[in-house]
Amino acid sequence: MAAGLCCCRLLRLGTRLTRRPGGQPLVDLSLFALPSFTWGVVLAVVPILALLGILFTMPQYFQACSAPVPWARACASCPWLPGS
Repeated sequence: MAAGLCCCRLLRLGTRLTRRPGGQPLVDLSLFALPSFTWGVVLAVVPILALLGILFTMPQYFQACSAPVPWARACASCPWLPGS
């Protein structure tokens, strides 16, 4: 565990040292001044977060409440998979 944390810290330090000062951001933040861009991002992010929430909470619900057999839980989760 400690070795993994040390490796992560070294990688983080390495990326800080090799990063160029004044680098450009991936997305120009002035785009968010355009209402069409802002609402497009919002309308894209909300369903993604909802689907992630469903995919993480539904298996726990199936395990606790409805389907005691793992095969039945897997079959109950199948209708949600094409959306992900």
